[in-house]
Amino acid sequence: MPSENRTPTASGKTSPWKRRSLIAALFCAGIAACGQDSPTRVEIKVAQSTVKNNQEFLVSTTLRNVGTDEQSMRIWSCSYPQQWIADNPAVHIAGAACKKNDVFRVRLKPGETYERALSIHIKVAAQRLAQKPVTFRLGFEPANYEKTGVGSPLWSNAITVDVTE
Repeated sequence: MPSENRTPTASGKTSPWKRRSLIAALFCAGIAACGQDSPTRVEIKVAQSTVKNNQEFLVSTTLRNVGTDEQSMRIWSCSYPQQWIADNPAVHIAGAACKKNDVFRVRLKPGETYERALSIHIKVAAQRLAQKPVTFRLGFEPANYEKTGVGSPLWSNAITVDVTE
């Protein structure tokens, strides 16, 4: 890298390349998104490959420790659905009601899994029902994830379901 990219400019200001490097370093600090694989894999599956438009159905979610160290994450007892997002705007995650919403810590040793069902529905406009298949992924955000715009959810595998009327 040329020296002008590593040192202040003649005006005493840091070069744009240096600023970009610092921003990238701050963005990547402590998250698995910047070219590093996460030690936690998110897997989803459905029992049926055909669902009715706008009707709730269950998705099996699995958080799997694929790393070599114990992983720890915080999960809401009732707000578990709010820890998930879908990458397809037609897919909607249903909320859960309860009397007491607690955060608990899940510790996964290498190879261990945490499994839980999630209720979702797919809402496709009537004119799009002819295109039937809907493909989506779900992203998981642990309870300690701060919504600062830095970091990203852990994304699952993609699944496709056919949507009928």
